[in-house]
Amino acid sequence: METEVVEFKGSYIEDLQPGDFVKDSVFVVKNASEKTSNAGAPFITLQLADRTGAKESRKFNVTDFERAVLLSSKFVCVNGRVENNPKYSDQLIIDRVIGVQPADEAPFLKQLGTESIRHQEAFSKLLRSVNERHLNALLRRIFAGETWVLFRRAVAASSNHHEYPGGLLEHTLEVATLCDRVCSVLPSLRRDLLVTGALLHDIGKLEEMEHGVMAGQYTASGNLVGHIVSGAMFVSQTAALVEDFPKSLLDTLVHLILSHHGTPEFGAARKPAMAEAFVLAECDVMSARVHMCRASKAKAGAGQIAIKSHGDFVFVGDIEFDDSATVAPVSSYTVLRSYNVLESSIAVNEHMEDRDTAELETREAIPPAAGADYMLRVADDSMAADGIFENDLVFVVNQSEAADGQIVVVSVPGEGSVVKRLQYKDGIPAVLASGSDSMSYVPLTDAVALTGVVTGVIREYATAP
Repeated sequence: METEVVEFKGSYIEDLQPGDFVKDSVFVVKNASEKTSNAGAPFITLQLADRTGAKESRKFNVTDFERAVLLSSKFVCVNGRVENNPKYSDQLIIDRVIGVQPADEAPFLKQLGTESIRHQEAFSKLLRSVNERHLNALLRRIFAGETWVLFRRAVAASSNHHEYPGGLLEHTLEVATLCDRVCSVLPSLRRDLLVTGALLHDIGKLEEMEHGVMAGQYTASGNLVGHIVSGAMFVSQTAALVEDFPKSLLDTLVHLILSHHGTPEFGAARKPAMAEAFVLAECDVMSARVHMCRASKAKAGAGQIAIKSHGDFVFVGDIEFDDSATVAPVSSYTVLRSYNVLESSIAVNEHMEDRDTAELETREAIPPAAGADYMLRVADDSMAADGIFENDLVFVVNQSEAADGQIVVVSVPGEGSVVKRLQYKDGIPAVLASGSDSMSYVPLTDAVALTGVVTGVIREYATAP
């Protein structure tokens, strides 16, 4: 079917309100399906979409030509109206439709969210934190080149959760971070194996669905194979390129991917059969369910108590909960295993009596700095320009104020403790968002709080844990 190339876009989805007429407007066609009314008349249900969103739509009294257009075209130009009848409220009822090809597809490509850069940096840091050499080599080989370019803007699903560009990266980061945090509570877990499994658990979604203008639509591979099996196959094929990759290690990693949906009725190719697999499956569900609840709350109407989402009711009502107050940390010497900040926190005072013997011997060998309250091991090279590198140990004095230019420790919500240089911008204390001067400054607040000042750095004792 020959299609006309058009220069115009027309209306955008986000601007359409009930009662509006739509004239000569171009949209992407998604999820088109032919149905029959109770009276036996054929009609088409579909979604019309652009970069601003998607709208449920219908074409009644469909002709053979219109059926062919709606079921086979990627882009259509339509005339119609946004219904305000309660039966089809806010649906776009199509009066006329033809297939077209826009000269520029940019108006139909959803943009990455503002959090994308932070997600990419956090993902890269978590990847680098995997120390097992075979797993590290595998991760670096997979998340490189065109695969990384596609992965960082891919969607995680068609509708269930994280269904927007960058959603796959965000969901994967959430799952891997949850797994990482669980390891600090359940130390018997093999942390590097579990985190690697989490980082790779949905890699098959790059093959399972489209990630451009048709983002979320299932590919032929998605319909025939699915992301769980295709992901396991891809990881196995890539592991074969890593020198001396142990078969037993590959088998356990593949098991994590095959079982991360938990049970066969939810798509798992295998049931979890090891501790790391159970944890990964639960963390995957947590990320998806919390996103579903958050999305339900965002679209709930004023005064609405519950909303149906994916077959379940989600409570969206208000509760008397005050989250404005801040709570002091239980201890300044908590052991941290965070992908984007500090790998560990080491006390150098009287609180050392709870450490095990080997750790005590290591700490006692470190010369104390005058006035230092504790030490931190740095987990990345974001402060390399200031002479502080990954795995360095820094001495820290507990204090909440510092002079302009001093290197400080700052508590950041969602990230934990970070080491940064303090700068005063227009008289307001702030820290750089990263080690680059090109990044924005983050002002200090009650939430982003200065907790200490770095008084010294040592490297000869700063071996990886």
